[in-house]
Amino acid sequence: MKNLLLQKVKLVLDTVAASGTVAINELAEKLDIPLPTMSRLLSDMTEMKLLDKPDYYHVTLASGMIRLGECARKHSFLVRRVTPLLDRYAEKVQMNVLLAGFDADTMFSIYHRGKSENDNIIWDCGLALVLMDQAKLPQAECEELFRRNVPDLSDTARLIFTREMESIKNERMLFRSNTMRRWSCACGFEYRKFNYGFCFYGHAPDFSRERFVLDCSMVLSRIISVLNEE
Repeated sequence: MKNLLLQKVKLVLDTVAASGTVAINELAEKLDIPLPTMSRLLSDMTEMKLLDKPDYYHVTLASGMIRLGECARKHSFLVRRVTPLLDRYAEKVQMNVLLAGFDADTMFSIYHRGKSENDNIIWDCGLALVLMDQAKLPQAECEELFRRNVPDLSDTARLIFTREMESIKNERMLFRSNTMRRWSCACGFEYRKFNYGFCFYGHAPDFSRERFVLDCSMVLSRIISVLNEE
């Protein structure tokens, strides 16, 4: 990045976002920015409503960032072009759909539409695993992220995790079902150097695995075609 000031602003926002609330001196030390320079930068960012100062020594993200995030969610090309495709399939099969992204070791939700029972979005719905693999994280790091979000990971769950990661590497998607015919199929794609993915899940008694995987593959193919039309 040629503009060093913008680079510093982004580094500050990324670091504060990852930590929640950060001491100003720790922030300066972590980013290797002199404390007087950091103080001036934080003062300007606070005035711009990008950051808040809960006290004299700490900073956190400001509520103004929520407005920017909501505008990005509403107006971005990705959301405008992709969500109608996901909506049509979700309506067709009466299932839930989740669209999410992955950045800085964190999965963030972009769009969710609940249609059927079992409407709780849990971290291990399968999409997180697909995105971690797609981001080319080592399996040990993937397992650590998974353990951090699912702290009571049993030995059985760890074995399932390993099996699912291997499935993702082979098929580029993750498929799950149980005897109650609650299905989920997660696929990933890359757009402008970010990793995104979608997951359909819910109750679908008339589906076969082959049909579900084929349908999800076709949705993914259509999404990539639409994004390439930009």
